[in-house]
Amino acid sequence: MNITESKVTKYIGLLIILMMLIISLSCSVLAKEEDIFNIGVVTSLTGEFAKGGEITVRGYNFWADAVNEQGGILIGDKRYKVKLIYLDDRSDNATAAKATERLALIEKVDLILGPFGDTTIACVPICEKYSIPMIDGSCEAPQLWEMQPEWVFGTCPAGPMNIKGPLDMLNEKLVSKIKTFAVVGINRPYDSKTAEKAREIGEGFGWKLVDYEILPSGLADFSSIVTKIKKADPDLFVVSALLEDHFKIIPAMKDYNYFPKALVMHYGPTAPEFIDNLGEDAEYIIGASPWTPEMKLKGEFFGTAQEFAKNFKAAYGHFPDYTEAACGAAGIVAAEALKEIGATPPLSIEKRKELKDAIANVDIDTFYGRVKFMTEKGDKFYHCIELFPSAAQFQGGKLWVVGSEKEENIEKQLIYPAPSWEER
Repeated sequence: MNITESKVTKYIGLLIILMMLIISLSCSVLAKEEDIFNIGVVTSLTGEFAKGGEITVRGYNFWADAVNEQGGILIGDKRYKVKLIYLDDRSDNATAAKATERLALIEKVDLILGPFGDTTIACVPICEKYSIPMIDGSCEAPQLWEMQPEWVFGTCPAGPMNIKGPLDMLNEKLVSKIKTFAVVGINRPYDSKTAEKAREIGEGFGWKLVDYEILPSGLADFSSIVTKIKKADPDLFVVSALLEDHFKIIPAMKDYNYFPKALVMHYGPTAPEFIDNLGEDAEYIIGASPWTPEMKLKGEFFGTAQEFAKNFKAAYGHFPDYTEAACGAAGIVAAEALKEIGATPPLSIEKRKELKDAIANVDIDTFYGRVKFMTEKGDKFYHCIELFPSAAQFQGGKLWVVGSEKEENIEKQLIYPAPSWEER
């Protein structure tokens, strides 16, 4: 054998060894991928709903981190970790639909955790087209459930259900004191429907409606509506909007030296960003919440509501609001359903159909409360039906439950009427 032949033989040998290493590594990577549930998340990382999107991210991540710290979801005698694959819907319906499709076709996820806000509605036909179950921990738009989606479930009560809590409380505690009220909503599916429900409830109580406005989305200046409401001087002012709107309305109210006897705002007061942004100006504002960290609730995963809140604060520096809790509960539902069907990743279409049916039948006590979905066709189809909203009011810089169907949840007495800006 000459020197050239020797070199060729040597190179061929090295090439064979290299190919064997590549095959070995590929098999190792494949094995690792098969040990992971790929879970897609569509939510608003940018755009109008970005602040709400951040809240969902914290809730979903906290659940996924907790699962993986335990070694993963126990299926049979083996644990499978979860990987969350995020796509930004940019607070836009068309983008949300495309993101959902990408998760189904390109990322090939086993299931999806849903967006903050109304973009969930755009995901419904895509989930149905590709047979991908979605569990949403934050959408409060009642239009979603009116669609009777076959593949989408929700752990967060719709806005009209939530607003009922503080209005019922005010009517019960202030039987003859509230005679007039005004309602302002924003022209979005969730906000406008919640405002409409507030109007219906108030008029049902016999309160006189002195003003009702549905304002355009993205409004920068609320001074004109504040001036109008101040002139009407209702006993109760209800605002159905998002955090970004509240952060403009309250300064406008302060500029015009106006604060009603009772101010109910939804969504927002339970989110940590609310008090962080408004500080002392949040005092006496009333919000709606189906869950607070102090509620006497317990489940196998996360333990009590207090334990969940304590560990969440250690991770993120603040106590969770109900949306973050609902997103954590959405993850629990996913894990329970996967265990129920004995599913291992990746899931076939047939297994995803089994998973969808298993989600529909989930009935579990959690740190967030009992999670059970409506399975009868109607305007709450696949909506969590075992949650009951409470009313909470800022007092001394902290949000306290002041009204609840369960007396044991009440922490403070309602302050009414709220003092004016000058009296504080």
